Amino acid sequence: MEAATETHNDLVNLLNEKNIAITGHKAEAAQSAESVNKIIEENCQLKAEVERLQAEIRELRIKLWDATEEERKMNAGRLRDVKVL
Repeated sequence: MEAATETHNDLVNLLNEKNIAITGHKAEAAQSAESVNKIIEENCQLKAEVERLQAEIRELRIKLWDATEEERKMNAGRLRDVKVL
């Protein structure tokens, strides 16, 4: 009977250890999930920033093109050449 009680206690202790380990793993998994969610949120913010910067680059390219076209017209006028590239 004493051996059965000892075996029972060993099994209860083992079960408690496993439960403690599982609780630790659950906490680690929750932290990992939180980290993943933060990364996803940061990526969404970065995506919006990239889109904004791409739009700004497009606008700047148009302004640069307009400025160079105006410069070509002015140069052509100075040279009495109306050819615009």
